[in-house]
Amino acid sequence: MDRAQFLVMMFPVVLFAGCFMLKTEINEAIEEYTASFNYGRYVDGKENKNVMIKKGDKLFDIIYEWLMNNRNGWKKNYITYVPCHLFYSEEINININSDLVVVNYKDSKNKWKQIVHSQEKDELQIIKEK
Repeated sequence: MDRAQFLVMMFPVVLFAGCFMLKTEINEAIEEYTASFNYGRYVDGKENKNVMIKKGDKLFDIIYEWLMNNRNGWKKNYITYVPCHLFYSEEINININSDLVVVNYKDSKNKWKQIVHSQEKDELQIIKEK
C-alpha cells in the first residue's frame, strides 16, 4: 500500500476520532454544569448587569437544554472573545453572543479548555431579553 492509499484509508478514521473527541469535550463540559451561575450582561465590554441564577430558573434551564440539544458541531478555539452574555462559575464559563456560544471549562486535569458552537441568529434570543 502506498502512502496516498494509506492516507485515503485513514482519513475517515481520523475524522471520526476528531468528531468523537469534541463530542466527548462537550459532554465533559456539561458534566461541569453547576447548580448556579453568576450572570453578567456586558455592553461595550463593561458589565451592566450581574445576577445569580440557579437550577430551576428559566434562564438556567434554557442554557442547559440548549447544550444538551447541541452536542454536535463544537470546535476547539483559542480566540479570546469579548463577553456579551456571560454565565460563569469556578468550573465553567459560557459566553453567548449574537452567533456563537463559547464554553470554557476545567477538564479532569483541572486545565481550562475552550470550545465554540455557532448558533442560529436569535436561537437564544430569550437570553438577550433578560
